[in-house]
Amino acid sequence: MNYRLIATEVGDLVKWDISVNIIRRAAAALFQFQIEAFPNEAITSERAKVVYNSILSLGKQRLSDEERNRLLLTFCRRITPDPHRTKLNQILAV
Repeated sequence: MNYRLIATEVGDLVKWDISVNIIRRAAAALFQFQIEAFPNEAITSERAKVVYNSILSLGKQRLSDEERNRLLLTFCRRITPDPHRTKLNQILAV
């Protein structure tokens, strides 16, 4: 899976529909590691930045591919509102 592409697209998908706190709470509940910062000047939304940093931090973890991908799917589904589920499934199918 291309975590950078997924992080960018999911961040863009949810940036208007979910709060930063909800994204941070989901990340804190699922991820047992520190969320790092991955500067990207093309991402200006705070919500999209939190999603991007969370997913890229996950991508760096020493986990099995199966476990890492399970966490990615769970995180993305937790933060994506129902009206965007079809688009999320398209992003994750890449």
